Amino acid sequence: MPDPTRPDYFLQSLERGLIVLRAFDADHPDRTLTEAAEATGLGKATVRRILLTFVDLGYMRQRGRRFALTPRVLDLGFSYLSSLELVGLAEPHLQALSRELGESVLLAVLDDFDVRYIARATAPRPMHVNVPVGGRSPAHVTSAGRILLSDLNVNDLEHYLVNTPFQQYTPWTVTNKAEFRSQIQTAKSSGWSNSADELDIGMGGVAVLVPRVHSPSIALSTVFPTSRFDRSQLESTVVTPLRECAEKIASSLRGPAKHSE
Repeated sequence: MPDPTRPDYFLQSLERGLIVLRAFDADHPDRTLTEAAEATGLGKATVRRILLTFVDLGYMRQRGRRFALTPRVLDLGFSYLSSLELVGLAEPHLQALSRELGESVLLAVLDDFDVRYIARATAPRPMHVNVPVGGRSPAHVTSAGRILLSDLNVNDLEHYLVNTPFQQYTPWTVTNKAEFRSQIQTAKSSGWSNSADELDIGMGGVAVLVPRVHSPSIALSTVFPTSRFDRSQLESTVVTPLRECAEKIASSLRGPAKHSE
């Protein structure tokens, strides 16, 4: 029944869709149909139609009985992104890291088979890598993509490996799935990933995960001409500053520590 207190133009179906979207957050990154219905107070039949519509539109994914938001929901507010808490709190740390490394640094999230860049600091040098906020890159050829894939559960990683188009961009692009799986396992065990010459010849990157505060997982990465860094020294010259910056970002997102009196 329409709500008589609402104006004539009010779309109850849109309201219900937004209610369902808001039921997914950092504390509840995925839910079953039953859980979503209980959290929203809406009927299961209504919630089912809404969830499946969001899946069809790409704003949610379904794995078995569970539903979860995808980073595509960021499309709904990218023009407002610069004012979001995450970007505002991370920006000074990104700027400091960019000055320290002399390279562009970025925050990224996994979006289907790609990474989407949600924040950046541009290198303070005339020649720098220009990656736009909101832009995408294939996950399998980027350091950010690999470290984010290493954070997936077994089922989601298998879904990615089975379904992703492993397009070859250069002679050095890894397209063998067994080799790629091994690289993801290496990234998972070491806590960082790198890529070189796989998307563009002469370009490389290194990435780490920001300690989880929000959902989805966030990668902190830097991209640079491969000639600027000795690959054998990446861990000390690049990974360590990235990890320190990631910890600072996570600490800022958590807010000031509360001390008991």
